[in-house]
Amino acid sequence: MALQSSRVPLLAAGVTGLLLLLVSLPPFVPPSIRALLMAAFAPVCHQLPDRSFWIDGVQLAVCQRCYGIYTGLFLGSLLLPLLGAGAQWIYRRAPLVLSLALLPPALDWGLQLVHFWHNTPLTRTLTGLWFGLGAGLLLAATLRYAPRKTQPCPA
Repeated sequence: MALQSSRVPLLAAGVTGLLLLLVSLPPFVPPSIRALLMAAFAPVCHQLPDRSFWIDGVQLAVCQRCYGIYTGLFLGSLLLPLLGAGAQWIYRRAPLVLSLALLPPALDWGLQLVHFWHNTPLTRTLTGLWFGLGAGLLLAATLRYAPRKTQPCPA
């Protein structure tokens, strides 16, 4: 049975919420599970200790910018249903929304690279959050409005 299209963004919120939970878990689980979580997220994040959040002396599974992204993905997925007709606008303007979402983190990273700006844990987290919000809105909007292939009915 196909999910109703209005419930699909809730699926996106559930999946992104689970990811946010997983990246937050290392300080609260035994060392063996902590090592597994760190290894699971290592391919998508550099996990530099000086650019990561720590709780009680234990590093989270992703850096500050990635933590902002995961948080934003979750919040963006939750926000989409509240936008009404604006949700369809986001879907139709996906390249623009993605470009606007990428601009602050790209500037924060790029200006640091050329020694024009020194980013901080706050700027890394907020620019990651900004990107994650845009990406979360797009994810939920795409799941809600993208055309779906249907199976032909048997004759």
